[in-house]
Amino acid sequence: MMRLVILVAVAAVTVFGAQAARAASRPVTIVDDPQVLAKLDAKGFGFAGIFGVGGKDDLKTLYDTAPAYRAIVETVAADVAALRADMKAGGRPLYEATDGNIGRIIDMRWLKTSAARFRLVGVVNRPDRRDFAELGDEASCGEVRFIYRLAYSFRKNSKVLASRLPFNFNAVYRVAPDADGGCAGAAGRCRRSTRLPMPAG
Repeated sequence: MMRLVILVAVAAVTVFGAQAARAASRPVTIVDDPQVLAKLDAKGFGFAGIFGVGGKDDLKTLYDTAPAYRAIVETVAADVAALRADMKAGGRPLYEATDGNIGRIIDMRWLKTSAARFRLVGVVNRPDRRDFAELGDEASCGEVRFIYRLAYSFRKNSKVLASRLPFNFNAVYRVAPDADGGCAGAAGRCRRSTRLPMPAG
């Protein structure tokens, strides 16, 4: 697991390095270019890869095959149910689908359907998080965050319906320091990188 975390973090640093080479004078802290993100997603940095699942990346497959993802969905479902109960007790019921200007809540079926997946929509470089790691006596050169957004696509009446939903997943990886405990090597790798690596299986 630690090896995967380091590889994913280095991969993200590589993305920043490729952009930094083009930007030259300013540091890159966010990658939101759809083409770069699509390449990352296709090279194994998609949402299913977090859970070690290859092949199909729809959320039904993920829910059925990845216990960690299933546990996350069940935790969110319990939180949503508790919120719904609290709101109802306060006189404001919540609905999954409604045309009215009233309280709405996510339909949990979106997190378990073959029509939906989490798309990579951003990679954020947080070297400033190194300071927080030092406060806890942890070795780190900061964090890299992969941001995924819930999206769906399905066919109805011979038409493809596709869009996004306001539900994001933030995967946070600590950037491992160099063997000597510093971060100069990671920064150097960032400057020298020009391509996206493949993650280890």
